[in-house]
Order: sequence, then structure tokens, then C-alpha cells
Amino acid sequence: IGINPDLLHRLLSADQMAKVLDADALNTVAQNRELEKLIPTYSILTPHPGEAMRLIGSSKLEDVAAYARTHCVYVVLKGHPTHVCTPEGDVFRLNVGNAGMATAGSGDVLTGIITGLMAQGYASREAALLGVWLHGTAGDFAADEMGENCMLARDIIRHLPDAFRKLKQTKI
Repeated sequence: IGINPDLLHRLLSADQMAKVLDADALNTVAQNRELEKLIPTYSILTPHPGEAMRLIGSSKLEDVAAYARTHCVYVVLKGHPTHVCTPEGDVFRLNVGNAGMATAGSGDVLTGIITGLMAQGYASREAALLGVWLHGTAGDFAADEMGENCMLARDIIRHLPDAFRKLKQTKI
């Protein structure tokens, strides 16, 4: 599990811009602890509970929140509900999404949404919160259309325009 530690070292050392780390990057950091100190402040880490166990040693919300504060990062603990833990000590519970989203590639879609928001200039906090909301809302639209049992990651992507339209209509 993981990616080449030397490559990740170069990527994390390239600049101090906040980054989004998911899956294999998180597993590589868990296996090579010296990389942890290279993660730029305000980066966004998106573990599911198993990845949190490897990285933090726990998937308990209070431990994940403490990690976010200690390392000055945002941690999106994926699940239902998904929680966003901030460096400031805030913990947000986002009650969007459904069990049908527990499918291969769904986490990659979330990471792509968050990364895309950051590339558009959103700050890490807003990118994490808005990204989770858009992802979960798109998943809810997909479940409404087809049910939770047959959903694929591409169904979440297909409903992103619906989520953006709902965002424009919602006062958050």
C-alpha cells in the first residue's frame, strides 16, 4: 500500500502550498513518518476510517480532531456522516450522502472535487466543507434516481450539476 516515498517527499517539499492527500499518499505517510512533517499547513487529508487508523492510530472522531489541531491540517473523515475536522478545533458533521456512495472510486471523486475547488482559489476550509457537501448532495441525487444498491462513482459525477444548482438555491 502506498506510493514511492521519494516521489511523495519531492512533491511535499516542492512548495508550501496546501495540498490534498488521499489514499496511497496517506498510507505512504503512515509508513514513512518523516514525511508527516513535510505536509504543508492547511493541507486537506481525506482518510476513510481504515486509513485514519494507519495514519493516526485511531479512527475515533476526537483523535482525528486532535490530529487536525496538532498538525494544522484539515481532516475529512469519510463515512456517513462525513466529518471535517479543522486546525482551529472545529468539527463539522455533514449529513449529506448515503450508503450507496461506499463504492470504488467515490473517495477519488471527493478528492477531485476538493482539489478542483482549491485550484479555483477556495481556501482549504471552504474547499473541504463545500467539497463534502457537493459530493454528498450529488450522491443523494444519484440515490434518488437509481437507489443506493446500484450506484457507481460515475453516478455521483453525473449529478454534480444538480448539486451545484441546489447550492445556488440554498443559503448555507
